Amino acid sequence: MLRYLVSLILVGGFVAANAVAQGGPTVSFGHVVWSPDGKMIAFTRMEVTNGTPRTMVADIYVARADGSQLRRLTGTNGNESFPSFSPDGKTVLFGSGAPRSREQEIFSVSVKGGGLRLIARAPGRDGAPVVSPDGKRIVFNSERDGGLPQIYVMNIDGSDPKRLTDDDKVAFYNPVWSPDGRRIVYYREIRDNKDQIWSMNADGSDKKLLTNNIGHNFYPSWSAKGKRVIFTRMTGEEQEIFSINADGTDLKPLNIKGFFARESPDGKRIAFIRGGQGRMGLFIKEVRTGRETELFR
Repeated sequence: MLRYLVSLILVGGFVAANAVAQGGPTVSFGHVVWSPDGKMIAFTRMEVTNGTPRTMVADIYVARADGSQLRRLTGTNGNESFPSFSPDGKTVLFGSGAPRSREQEIFSVSVKGGGLRLIARAPGRDGAPVVSPDGKRIVFNSERDGGLPQIYVMNIDGSDPKRLTDDDKVAFYNPVWSPDGRRIVYYREIRDNKDQIWSMNADGSDKKLLTNNIGHNFYPSWSAKGKRVIFTRMTGEEQEIFSINADGTDLKPLNIKGFFARESPDGKRIAFIRGGQGRMGLFIKEVRTGRETELFR
């Protein structure tokens, strides 16, 4: 698999300027999410420029779920990543950092474009922000305490940040609220190629291991009803999408080769990214029929 893809995955929640492969694709995609009404998707579009040195520009885009009405929401000098919609679908949150910088902030922007607003800035990198279902809090991963990324929550305006994880020897990435706002799913990275999916209560209590298997298990998200967790497993250079009950039982493959998978709010479609032959594309799969449609490549 592309060295570029592996590098991007491993920084979980951050886009790093050095996450560019030798001979990598010119354009690739990542971090796809659905709007609350299921009519739109937001995602990261990354463009690699070959040169000395190679550079990457990453921006946030939105489109209708059928691929129409594609629009770029960001166009700064930074690299934007890991978008998420507010519960009312009117704004998109994301992380943004300058190329080759160890700093990254959290911003929001109107889904119609404009209205860029800084939400959080701290030493180190803040990334992968997700608003709680009630619209009052944001969960995110951050290096603000000077070590490996940990998981925090803060008020919707960026105030009163609180740390939820407490192991400085482990990196924590990509937290996502359950549909009822009671649990948060995330993954722990200990750099042994056996990273696992965990969940915890919204206050950081009752941490539970959901996966315990060989391979890199990452980028978790919830099913539409909140009963299952969807995630990517990478073994060797192969990526495949799985789901598991919220209590860690009943592991099932979803028969999708790809990564960054998200189920639509009505549970009828799954958006995901697939790479191959030097390129990456954004796909939608119909759950009932198994039909896949490539929206962008």
